[in-house]
Amino acid sequence: TKAFAPKPKPTPPSSKPTTPARPKPLVYPGVITAGNVEKCRAFLEANKPAFDYAERTFGVPRQISVSLLFVETRLGTFLGKEKAFYTLASMASSRRPEAISTYVAQLPGSTAADRQNWIQQRMEQRSDWAYKELVALLKNIRSSGEDALAMPGSIYGAIGLCQFMPTNISHYGADGNGDGVVNLFTVPDAVASLANYLAQHGWNKAATRAQKQKVIKTYNRIDIYANTILGLAEAQGYVAE
Repeated sequence: TKAFAPKPKPTPPSSKPTTPARPKPLVYPGVITAGNVEKCRAFLEANKPAFDYAERTFGVPRQISVSLLFVETRLGTFLGKEKAFYTLASMASSRRPEAISTYVAQLPGSTAADRQNWIQQRMEQRSDWAYKELVALLKNIRSSGEDALAMPGSIYGAIGLCQFMPTNISHYGADGNGDGVVNLFTVPDAVASLANYLAQHGWNKAATRAQKQKVIKTYNRIDIYANTILGLAEAQGYVAE
């Protein structure tokens, strides 16, 4: 007699039907639209001297600069829900886990000694970083005359139309209107400063599109950010080689 191997048992259907993973969007949804292109063009026209100066001085095309401003703060209409001074002061003064005990208690493994040591180390690093940013913020406020307690900022303390961290102001801040101070809440200074930042990080007219994307990513290190800025600029007529 011939022996037959038993038939394999049929695989039961999965209790959860598999669905193909959605591809990650290449650009921020809802940003590159005809309406937003017109907003950028109107902003360029309304602030032509500021963009003329920045493009002439730093070599960064105005379409790139205005697109970055749009992505960062919607052309200055959304400057952050926090107050920069309080945000940075709070982080600077929080050096021990006890200061955020409720949050720490929710972390997995937070009671383990090695986890506690790691949390302590990270909080000290963040505190030192925030203190430097706070000092830089107060230094800029002293020269710009802005209200320290009312100044809006991001959840990390970035400020202005171009959302600079305060320590970046001394390195890349530029006086775009010639009044002797750098105030990132004014269009001329914000545009000149972001253009100076990109120029110092390698923006070059002769660079390839990929190289220009790499420069923009020094501002925010994710592909979708750079893709969106380049795409919005191209929708305005900019040509990236």
